[in-house]
Amino acid sequence: MKKVGILTTYFAANYGAMLQPFALKRVLEQEGCEVEMIRYEQKDISHSYNPFYWGRFFQSNLSAALAAVLFLPWAWTKEKRFRQFCRRYINPTPGFVDQVPADKDYYFIGSDQLWRTFGRDEHFDEVYMGYFQVKEGAKKISYAVSGEHLTLNAENQEYLRKAFRNFDLISVREESRAHDFAPLAEGKQIEVVLDPTLLAEPVLYQELESRNPLPNTPFVLFYCVRRSQHFVHKIYAYAREHQCHLLIFSEGFKPSLIRFAATHADVHYQMTAGEESFLGAMKNAYAVFTPSFHGTAFAIINHKRLYALLLDDGHDHRPQELLQNLGMADRLLRLDTPIGNADIQYEAVEAKLGALRKHSKDFIQRALSL
Repeated sequence: MKKVGILTTYFAANYGAMLQPFALKRVLEQEGCEVEMIRYEQKDISHSYNPFYWGRFFQSNLSAALAAVLFLPWAWTKEKRFRQFCRRYINPTPGFVDQVPADKDYYFIGSDQLWRTFGRDEHFDEVYMGYFQVKEGAKKISYAVSGEHLTLNAENQEYLRKAFRNFDLISVREESRAHDFAPLAEGKQIEVVLDPTLLAEPVLYQELESRNPLPNTPFVLFYCVRRSQHFVHKIYAYAREHQCHLLIFSEGFKPSLIRFAATHADVHYQMTAGEESFLGAMKNAYAVFTPSFHGTAFAIINHKRLYALLLDDGHDHRPQELLQNLGMADRLLRLDTPIGNADIQYEAVEAKLGALRKHSKDFIQRALSL
């Protein structure tokens, strides 16, 4: 049995950050591999999600630091729920290793925002860039790595040119990054593959516990990330028009949404919702509004009425490219554009998704045959 190690952000208390490694692990297991989620902690990502990382209080302005203290009880509750999910479905062993184990036959690095710079000094993560020791004959494969936040200045290009030599096969999640990276890969082909959440057959998610966060109540789901809270009035009007309550999840805590929910009895802002509630909300929502890539992915997986919010903040192209590839560009929504009511033709979407899924699985099978 081939021994595979995955290096990714499985430890981050974020819906997509935990669901994508679950999906990749299960797909590789279906290929007959013995798979281990390598317990490598990327410090910058870990600190950004850890509610008890006090460094953030010295790096933030006073109002942000006070807000972090105020919301600490809720942040800890949410963190515990993510940790329980991780122990149950992804990695049962707590803690982290000091170095990447060298006993694997294959190392899959990805997906998510791994090829980017971190910290104030804008450093790359050496492990995610393939700089670790392995046994003779072991292969390093990048799978659906994203690098949306990476500035391709001359220094970063030279770093990538050298780092790409560490990899036997390279794939990324976005066509735009494949185009950018191609001149740096020294002849290696850079393929575009599906994010693991879409790579996995939807039936795999039936293994996961899900919980309807608003049983016996029709609702519209708003998964708020970045600064999309400004859409709340527009989304609430849509929910009222369709005789639904409004359910809100968010990345971090949004005081404006707390106030909005407090003044509307049919608005429910569940600040500490874990993965089970996220999965249940995606299954049971009447419609889904979000700028999140993985929120968009799970709305598609569950065949929901999807509206992908455009914030024009430089970080829209991940869901935008996905929807364009699936023939769903009409589901992109700006704050100043009306909400359409056209149905999504999911039969056509599934045909396109099936072709992309086959291509992505072919990549994995070729990687495992190296």
